Amino acid sequence: MSATNKYLDELISYGGEPTTRAEVIADMQRMGTPQPCIDRWLQGQELAARLRAQRERLSLRIFLPRI
Repeated sequence: MSATNKYLDELISYGGEPTTRAEVIADMQRMGTPQPCIDRWLQGQELAARLRAQRERLSLRIFLPRI
């Protein structure tokens, strides 16, 4: 599977529902959203996902006992 297909097939949260990036892009295009806006939305979604993952790691570290 190519990197592009893997990226487009990855599930992300769209309106609180798990949806592939390809479906999100198609839905936004159907609604007439300009491509630069779609690109920025995807960039923001990726940044937010990274920040959430980082926050999870930090909060887990606080409560795990030291072994």
